[in-house]
Amino acid sequence: MALRVPLRLLACSALIITAASLVAWATPATQTVSALPAAPDGGDLEEVMHDLEKQFEAVIAAIEKKEAKTALDLMTKVQTICIAAKTMTPPKIRIIPEADKAAFVAGYRKQMMVLLKSAADLEISLIDGDLEKAKKLTEEMDAMQKTGHDAYKKMPKKS
Repeated sequence: MALRVPLRLLACSALIITAASLVAWATPATQTVSALPAAPDGGDLEEVMHDLEKQFEAVIAAIEKKEAKTALDLMTKVQTICIAAKTMTPPKIRIIPEADKAAFVAGYRKQMMVLLKSAADLEISLIDGDLEKAKKLTEEMDAMQKTGHDAYKKMPKKS
């Protein structure tokens, strides 16, 4: 007695297995992040931030001169620097109690992501040619810098 499997059933089974394999192969594995990495010495964050400030000032100058194309060209540099800086650790980590270090690094990274989102909004306003909105966004980003430096850069004064 021979076992006869209908051709349609066999073809459908093969298609389902192939599709499931492709989905499993193409789907990235999820990772759980328990704590963000922290470089104890702060790396070259100060140098990176200095470069960010320099590029951002060039964007502001271009907007003030109503040179949207120039400002737009500079935005890629600003965003690239933000991406590099978000994975670094502020040197202030050295004075943070061990129990608070993970929250400190996470807060810094979140603030850098907010800055990156603002940089994306600024780029969109430049693409749209809306220099008034771009100017307003640069003012907001400048205020972000001040609060960020207060929280993550300034060391307490020694008494």
